[in-house]
Amino acid sequence: GIDVTVAARALDDVRAGAHPALTELTALIEALRARRRGLPLAISVGRLHRVKGMATVVEAWASDPTLPQRCNLLIVGGDLAEPSVDEREQLDLIAEVVARHPAAAGGLLLPGHRPNGVVARWMAAAQLGLPGVIDPGGAYVCGSLKEEFGLALVEAMAIGLPVVAPDHGGPATYIQDGVTGFLVDTRSPRAVADGLACALDL
Repeated sequence: GIDVTVAARALDDVRAGAHPALTELTALIEALRARRRGLPLAISVGRLHRVKGMATVVEAWASDPTLPQRCNLLIVGGDLAEPSVDEREQLDLIAEVVARHPAAAGGLLLPGHRPNGVVARWMAAAQLGLPGVIDPGGAYVCGSLKEEFGLALVEAMAIGLPVVAPDHGGPATYIQDGVTGFLVDTRSPRAVADGLACALDL
């Protein structure tokens, strides 16, 4: 399980508009082009490792004809200063996606790893929005090929975000498909993109 008071505090901080994590997120968004401000936020949190499917999430979002216009994408995780071999592989794959879809590149945020308290507030901002910076109604995306449980998914659900998750393993036992999230074949960028579009609609 998770400590739901962390989610409650994060939501309270976003409603109050006061926390260093929100200042940092605001700066990340404001560094984008002006037309990228005021969009909802799709967020994914995890290690930059093949099994976590971060490059697939970026591919799903960037290659879709509408998703880059509907939301910005925030990928949280990894040591960007001194990446491991696995992290370098994922970063290279993400760079290849961006090169193929340059129009989407302006909405992709890769801040690297952040502590749990920061991530909770960023998820809360994706849910509730930040006036003039992020529209409410974001979503959480998990592109894992294998997920026995999915702690970050449960944390996102505690915040109130609809989630996109693997249609097998742990997430399939606690996500109500079409109600609290969407279960998809995470091997397929197309399926992940469709799930994200549905989550934003929800």
